[in-house]
Amino acid sequence: MTIFRRSLLLLVGSLDQEILTLNSKAFARLECVKKLQIIEGASHLFEEPGKLTEIANVAASWFDKYLNKKAIDSLKLNPVI
Repeated sequence: MTIFRRSLLLLVGSLDQEILTLNSKAFARLECVKKLQIIEGASHLFEEPGKLTEIANVAASWFDKYLNKKAIDSLKLNPVI
């Protein structure tokens, strides 16, 4: 599976066995920088207390590591006045 040529972060709740199985299979086939982060005690929508904060922190760390300054600058929007 070579759709992704950059880095890919998969976030899955440990209580969501169906999605965890699907993501594990996809993860094994990916040929890129990748990480499957299992959020312990989280369900599909990460509704449990503190889980959204946890995935936000994991994602922020991932972006800090793999999203370069040029890419970040290209995402900035011009403010509307």
